[in-house]
Amino acid sequence: MNLNFSVRNLTLSPRQQEYVIEKIERLKKYGDRLADESTQAKVDIERDLKHNRGPVILFTANIFVPGTTLRAEVRGATVEEACDLAYDKLKAQAETYKARYQSKHTDDLTTPD
Repeated sequence: MNLNFSVRNLTLSPRQQEYVIEKIERLKKYGDRLADESTQAKVDIERDLKHNRGPVILFTANIFVPGTTLRAEVRGATVEEACDLAYDKLKAQAETYKARYQSKHTDDLTTPD
């Protein structure tokens, strides 16, 4: 999986950057196609300067898997919180994608009696 970052109005510490990479990389366990080199992941992290209170970090993740796109857009108070919320959404989509992909390809492998 190729991972690209875009950060606006904010500077990520090395620890935060590693945290985001680790969370996105965890999605690889939901299928070989997610771990494939043809899969592109784009993460946009933005601090909303126009907010007076409430969540101010906008975290957008797009994972371009062959055949579909997994997408999560969330707001959080911190980068870690927003990343966790996005991971939960992406995890649910990855599980659905894995189930569909497996059922589609196991049907192809079965032979009629």
